[in-house]
Amino acid sequence: MHTTLSKLFREIEAELGTHEFCIMALEALKSALLQYKIKDREELQHQLLLIFKLLKITKPRYAILLDSFYKILDECETSKTDIPIEELIMRIDRIIVAYQLEKLQLVQASEGIDFDDKSILIHDHSHFIHSVLASMNQKGKRFTVIVAEQNMEKTEDNIEFLHSHDIEYKVVPAHMLSHIEETVDMVFCGAVTFQENMNFVMDPGSKAIISHFHYEKKPIYVFITTSKFTLWPLTEESHEVYAKPDIGYHHVLTDIEYERIKFSHDRVSVDLIDYIVTEQGIFKPKELKEIFRDMFKKRAKKRERYFGEEN
Repeated sequence: MHTTLSKLFREIEAELGTHEFCIMALEALKSALLQYKIKDREELQHQLLLIFKLLKITKPRYAILLDSFYKILDECETSKTDIPIEELIMRIDRIIVAYQLEKLQLVQASEGIDFDDKSILIHDHSHFIHSVLASMNQKGKRFTVIVAEQNMEKTEDNIEFLHSHDIEYKVVPAHMLSHIEETVDMVFCGAVTFQENMNFVMDPGSKAIISHFHYEKKPIYVFITTSKFTLWPLTEESHEVYAKPDIGYHHVLTDIEYERIKFSHDRVSVDLIDYIVTEQGIFKPKELKEIFRDMFKKRAKKRERYFGEEN
C-alpha cells in the first residue's frame, strides 16, 4: 500500500507544490474525521497513529505533512474532550491557515533583498519564487529574470508565469550559462527540504548552476519555509534522490539503444548558499544550521513520546 501511496503523493506534490499538497491531505483528513464513527479517545489516537506510521514510510517522506500530524496528535493528547473531533477539526484549520501565512511571511521577508535594476537567474520551478517575484513586481521593483532552460515542462511553466505577470525575461539553455554569467546579479532557487547533513534537496541541475555562480561570487538565495525541514535522522535507507533508469534510442539510428539514467533531485550543501529566505527572515548558512539543530532536538522529543524513538 505504501508504494501506491508514495506514487500518488509524488504525482500530486509535483503538480500542486508541497504546501498545497499538504493542505489537500489535511482537508481529506478533516472529511474522514467527520465521517468516521469513533468510540473513544483511545481508538481515535490509535487510528491517527496508524495513519501517521503509514505517512512515515512513504518515499519520499513529506516533512510538512509529518509536522502537521505531530500537531494533531498533540491536540488529541491534550484535549479534555472524550472524543475531540471538533477540537481536531479546529486544529487542522489553524494548521492550514498557518501554512498559508508562511508563504506570505516568506514573501514579506524577501522585501529585504535589493531587487532594483537586478538581473535574477532562476532555474527550478518554485512556487515560493513565483510568489516573491510577483509581489516585488507589483510593488514596482524593476528587475529582469533569466530562465535557465532545463526540463521543458518546468521551463515553460516559468515562462508562462513571467509572461502573465508582465515581468521582463529571457531564456538561456542551462549548459550555456557561462556565456551570460557577467550579466547575472543574483541566483534564486527553491528547495524541497533541508536535511540533517546540512544539504538542501533541490531540483536536478541545481548543484551545477549553484556551484558555477558560487565560484563567480554571485549572491545565491534559497527560498524555503522551516516547516519543510527534514527533522529525522538520515540513514542509508533515506532516499530523497531517486535514479530513474530507462532505455534511450538514437533519434535517427533507431537500432541503437542505450541505458539512460535520470535523477529526481540534487543534494546541495548549505555552505554553497549565501542567504536562505524563510518565513522567519533571511539567514546566512551558520544561522540556519543553528535553527535547524534546535528544531531537530525538539522533534526528537516528540518522536520519543509518540513512537519510542530516541533518534
